Parts: sequence; structure tokens; C-alpha cells
Amino acid sequence: MVFDEVPPDSSLAVVTQAAASYHEHGCDALTHAMEAFASSAPEQRGQRVLETARDLQEKLYALCRLPRTLEEAGASRNQLGIITRKAIDDGSLIFNPREVSFDDALELVKKAFAP
Repeated sequence: MVFDEVPPDSSLAVVTQAAASYHEHGCDALTHAMEAFASSAPEQRGQRVLETARDLQEKLYALCRLPRTLEEAGASRNQLGIITRKAIDDGSLIFNPREVSFDDALELVKKAFAP
């Protein structure tokens, strides 16, 4: 599949650009992520974009208490299986460059619940 040949950080840049054009107003966060990507060496791009996203997440939390975790969003630990199943059943997973098992996804959801 062609998506297997595209590095994940390059995929992120493409999606970020598309999202920025879709959300013409208030896309400062996407602009920061794109700047972090563009100003980084290729081997550091993924990490820099993640750092930028985390910094912006903290700023949004400080500004308006936008939840940073599933727990802050009101999810309970006993809902993690349901959340994971919905994520696995989401059609966008087909574009993931790696196969994702339920257990793999559950581990990610647990991290998103309360890192």
C-alpha cells in the first residue's frame, strides 16, 4: 500500500496542512505544529511536532480548561474498553501504516485516560 511508504511525520504534515485549510479561522495551533515540522531536521520532526502539540495542549488547558486526558473529559476507567472498540471500528484506522490490535489500542487509550 502506498501509505506504508510515507513516514508518519510526513503524513502528519499533510494532514495538518489539510486541516489548517479546512479550519481557516483559529488554526494557530496547526500553524505552530507546521512551523515545528518545517524547522526541524527530518529525524526530529515527529518529536518536535509532539512537543509543540503538548505545549499547546497545556496552554489551552490553562486558558479554558480544555481536557488533556480522557479522565478530565469525564470518561471513567470502566469505559476504556468501549472507547477502544469505537476507535478500532473507526474507518480511519485503515490509513494507519501499522496493524493495530485491540490490545495495542487499549494501551494507547489507557495512556490517554491518565498518562
